[in-house]
Amino acid sequence: MWKRGTARRNQQRKPGIADVALKLFSPSCRIIPSLALLLTILSFSVPAGAEQLIVRITLNQEEKGDFFINRSEHGDFLIKTADLKTMGFGSPSGAVSMLDGEPYLSLSSMKGVVYTFNEETLSLAVTATPSLLGKEIIDFGSKQVQKVYYPRDSSLFLNYGADYLAGDGSSFTSFNLTNQLGARAGDTLFLSDSIYTKDQSNNRFIRLQSSFTHDDRNNLRRFIAGDFFASSGDLGSNLNLGGISFAKIYRIDPYFINYPTLGIAGQASLPSEAKIYLNGMLLKTERISPGEFQLQNITPYGATGAVDVVLKDSFGREQKLIYPYYFAGASLLRKGLHEYSYNLGFMRNKYASESNCYGNLAFSAFHHYGVGDLLTLGFRAEARNNLYNLGPQATYRLGNFGLFSLSLAGSTGRSDNTGGAGMLTYVYQGLQLGASLSISGYTRDYASITTKPEDKPKTMISVGLSYYQKLLGTVSLGYTDNSKYVGQDSKTASVGYTRNLSGEATINATYRRVRETSNDNQFLITLNYTPRFEHFVSAAYQSTKDGESTTIQLQKNAPAGEGYGYSGILQKSDAGGQTTYTVNPSFQYNGRYGIYQGEFRGNSSSGKLDAQYHLATSGALVYAGNTFGVTRPVYDSFGLVSTGELKGVKVLLNSQEIGTTDSSGKLFIPNLGSFNQNQVAISDKEIPIDYYLSNIVKLISPPLRSGSCIPFVIKKIQPISGKLKIRIGGKLKPIEFQEIALALNGRIITFPTGSGGEFDIDLSQSEEFKKLIEPEESGCDSINGSTAMITPGVYKGTVEYEGKRYSFNLTIPEHADSIIDLGETIIDGNPPTL
Repeated sequence: MWKRGTARRNQQRKPGIADVALKLFSPSCRIIPSLALLLTILSFSVPAGAEQLIVRITLNQEEKGDFFINRSEHGDFLIKTADLKTMGFGSPSGAVSMLDGEPYLSLSSMKGVVYTFNEETLSLAVTATPSLLGKEIIDFGSKQVQKVYYPRDSSLFLNYGADYLAGDGSSFTSFNLTNQLGARAGDTLFLSDSIYTKDQSNNRFIRLQSSFTHDDRNNLRRFIAGDFFASSGDLGSNLNLGGISFAKIYRIDPYFINYPTLGIAGQASLPSEAKIYLNGMLLKTERISPGEFQLQNITPYGATGAVDVVLKDSFGREQKLIYPYYFAGASLLRKGLHEYSYNLGFMRNKYASESNCYGNLAFSAFHHYGVGDLLTLGFRAEARNNLYNLGPQATYRLGNFGLFSLSLAGSTGRSDNTGGAGMLTYVYQGLQLGASLSISGYTRDYASITTKPEDKPKTMISVGLSYYQKLLGTVSLGYTDNSKYVGQDSKTASVGYTRNLSGEATINATYRRVRETSNDNQFLITLNYTPRFEHFVSAAYQSTKDGESTTIQLQKNAPAGEGYGYSGILQKSDAGGQTTYTVNPSFQYNGRYGIYQGEFRGNSSSGKLDAQYHLATSGALVYAGNTFGVTRPVYDSFGLVSTGELKGVKVLLNSQEIGTTDSSGKLFIPNLGSFNQNQVAISDKEIPIDYYLSNIVKLISPPLRSGSCIPFVIKKIQPISGKLKIRIGGKLKPIEFQEIALALNGRIITFPTGSGGEFDIDLSQSEEFKKLIEPEESGCDSINGSTAMITPGVYKGTVEYEGKRYSFNLTIPEHADSIIDLGETIIDGNPPTL
């Protein structure tokens, strides 16, 4: 039986709270306790029959620190509930005692807990089942490691493209001129495109699409007024409308996870090192405490596989936990999320033939909702001119065995438009085995907005199976059966084979047997070889019932920035007893101000030569940051990089060189990706050593089809020196070893004086200066900023001398020297200015 007062540490009694209090108040103690400490000590009462101790506690071999506990004379320990939670218990439960208004738990009453007390060391070793301990969360979600700039600059661009096509003898065939105008202000974009076509018979100008788009990036919603394309999904129609559209679009934030990710839970009895593998590849190594752990937001590659967690505890024992999964990706919505598109407008008729031909009013919509991580439900609907079409949709993940989708639809309106349709799909994609099934059926009178009776099938069945083995390659089998109400039924069976021969070479072979009015055996084999980046070589042989052909192609892709690309195709084809030879070289050059292309195609058959020539040029006129420019076409968004006034500085986009700054220190980047985090960098090798450079890499996430200013703050390091003196009573005295405060653009910059009143201003070493130039790091307002550390002018300064505060003016002149010497600055000390 435990006896009160027998605890020892190094054979001496452990001092209690009362002993500590007496020592604090003893004459030899130099510590004078505060009133709060005194009240705390006096208010901590010890329950009858229990001894109060300060004990070092370990929980599942992990040291937790020193805690106040109460030990009963029966060997039980009472520990404050809050302290148990601090140690790592999740929701501790057991016999509760109230001491001084706070709950204490009896350690012996806690189920799943055992403990050992060492009187000599005053330590308590507690062992608890992992389920009693708190949960440790390890999040694999992408974390922002660098500041991202989200611009909202006003901008303008005009894309243009000209194509000239000529035939034999350079005779004119056709000429096309396309353009696209985009203007952005804040979150609103105006976009309009058109085309002018001239051929041997006529010429015409046609407006294609014009619209206003407003994006709400915070809520991932988009509103469009004007022309747009809309789709209601499976069993519905793709519409070209002029009207209004409202949609929830998750690609506005590509880094927002809108689909279910993998979540894995496990337990560790002891402090452990956890190595987490995804399909054999190490993802992360973590130190975890005893208790439950949870891995969140794991986004795997491929559809199926396994996550392995290897736990190695403090004794060196290893335990492997295996978690199989099936990942559906964006096919499912995360629980509680909505995705939708509601569209109302007039249907475009004779699109690309007439500019402003609109027809009947039409409606198109879909709405999906993530009921849970396994199930997404929704509906689709469309309507036009007394025709209504709608139906439910469902997507369900069958555990680790694939993904199942079902769509049903019914149409009604006129008597010949009342019918139904359904589509069922199943997909399974494993690391080695893949399978797919699609079955759809339509009644004769089922109708959607754009359905034509002759295009509507009766039933469509498609089955696919594939197998991958590293040494063997990939073998795939497929079968489709298309039954029609109008037209010829068809059946197709196929066998495919793909294998990587090396890191640069791949072979693909496909055999298809098509059965319609007659049988057609089709065979295609292709060998692709990529000797190095941007270079590509391929050879192909194809055979059908109409003939056979052999093709060789050599290609170099044009770079993202300035540079050239080319392609050359040689082909021999035999059809209808006639042999045709084709040669098709082309060349493309990406210049600073545009893209220039040339192509020749020549066919030789039965001694006759047919030639065709194609010349094209494209580019863009752009405006941002009070700067007009000419650049390559803007396919998405563009940016204006500024490096002060330094020319010839290399600019890189996502590690690829785009170009160099011009004589004004600027360069337009025509190929930024909207909403993505574009890494824009400059090469510091071109920056002179006497210049201050704030950073060389920026992450920018621009809006859709926008122009953004991307300034890099580069300042010429031009230290300023001088002497500060004061004239009092006709005597001139230096102000030595004092701090000068200088008002600079709304901020105070400080620097000291030395012997003789000398001072030096080197702002490149000032933290206040770095804060001062922060507004110049982004936005078009600073794109044409000065490269001087301090622009020439007069600045107000203050300094303290002999207990009084004096103000003075410091004049910074224009100076080309590397160091500016201001000479003597003299303060009139009669009288001082407060």
